[in-house]
Amino acid sequence: MPEWAANRIGYQCFIDSFAIGNQSVYDKALLYPETVYGEKTRLLDWGEEFDRYSYGYSFYGGDLPGVSQNVSAYLSTLGIDLLYLTPIFKANTNHKYDTMNYRQIDPQFGSLEDFKSLVQNCHDHNIRLIIDGVFNHTSKEHPWFLKALKGEQPFTKYYKKNKDGYYLFWSGIDTLPLLSHDSEDIRKELYESPHSVISYWLEQGADGWRLDVAEELGHSVIRNIKTAMRERHPEKLLIGEVMETYGKSWLGNDLLDGVMNYVFLGTTVNFLTDKIDGINYMDELVKMYNEYPKPQLFTSWNLISSHDTNRMLYQVDGNENLFKMAVTLQFTYPGTPMIYYGDELGIIPGKKDESNRRGMDWSGADWVTLKAPEPWKHIQSMDWQRANHYNSIHFFYKHLIWLRRNNPALIDGEFIPLYSDESTLVFLRRKDNNLVAVIVNKGASRNIKIPVPDEIRQMAQVLKNEHGPLNQLDLTRDSVEIQLYKENTCIFSG
Repeated sequence: MPEWAANRIGYQCFIDSFAIGNQSVYDKALLYPETVYGEKTRLLDWGEEFDRYSYGYSFYGGDLPGVSQNVSAYLSTLGIDLLYLTPIFKANTNHKYDTMNYRQIDPQFGSLEDFKSLVQNCHDHNIRLIIDGVFNHTSKEHPWFLKALKGEQPFTKYYKKNKDGYYLFWSGIDTLPLLSHDSEDIRKELYESPHSVISYWLEQGADGWRLDVAEELGHSVIRNIKTAMRERHPEKLLIGEVMETYGKSWLGNDLLDGVMNYVFLGTTVNFLTDKIDGINYMDELVKMYNEYPKPQLFTSWNLISSHDTNRMLYQVDGNENLFKMAVTLQFTYPGTPMIYYGDELGIIPGKKDESNRRGMDWSGADWVTLKAPEPWKHIQSMDWQRANHYNSIHFFYKHLIWLRRNNPALIDGEFIPLYSDESTLVFLRRKDNNLVAVIVNKGASRNIKIPVPDEIRQMAQVLKNEHGPLNQLDLTRDSVEIQLYKENTCIFSG
């Protein structure tokens, strides 16, 4: 495991929707195809809403220079030091999960020089850069597949077929034929040779790969990729998208260094939207903590939103207090918090496949106050109707980033459950003498009594308030009675 991997704050950029560099989408109109898989291409104004954007044939115009310009101006100021980019290689669509050339930056996004400039800018600001590897399938317009359709060798062996000899497609989408890793040529091109695609981009400065649909690649392919990476690039990171299955079977020294933790996302959504209660939610958190290997758990990405899900703020119907609970859990449960672009500004529209990939609402960023030194340390819960939700949410993120930086327990400390009931859970993170306590209550105001384990009581700590209405948490007794406030989150440290 790379030594740098666990102690990071992550941020996901959906490139086309994050920021434009030097040219608007209209200035570079010639870079976009006239049609995308039969659909007429549509160029969008930056703030425009388009509920078919996820189909891939419409474009906002975001690019690598746009990301790079915001590394120092925005991301490093926020406290980000791990940046994950959705695919950057040549492809037809806005999302680029239909690769046509693994060795070329898509011209819509920029050039190799733009990528190297972004890498340098990230590294100058202590930000590690993770890129997206789509090695399960390609575009149907990839030159390999076009040659395979003509029966040319060895390309007919590059793609999977059924028993009747027909080519197979990912999720039945006829634009995405499945690659066959039984082909030695595919393995060498993508990862097994010294000059493979994976090695090439790591040598260009990327700090690791995120594997798209890692489950469908399978354990054998992931092991081969991991072996090739560790032999040539031992300090690089390998993360996998594991969405449909439980993550622990994909983690290990010979497998993924971490997963996109969709189990955490799913159970958190279920708790906050009343599909499960606090007792069941705590059981799930404890199960993950006990069963996932610890080094890989700490490196896995804790998600509350992604480009493939509803945004969390949409899930909770714009309720700022519930959203802050989700963010608190994301930052305090074992793992690496991965912020989906715009969540930190309180972007509300976020329905999956309709508005969860819309252009970043930069109007929400107050460039003067965002650079204020430490105004986020003592933020209290704010009523949604009264607060400026952009800045209150943004400062709340900065507050949690500051807490994580200043509490080793939140990096790789133990997870200790203390209490759960229908609407509430309380847990500790502990490393050596550093303790962090978290209380989330999505229900009504009331009093509860929390048991204090002997090992914690013997530490004789009274934790100070970091967020929420309670002044302190006294852990020097066998139990502590506290007052809960409606839909409130409390964090303590010591």
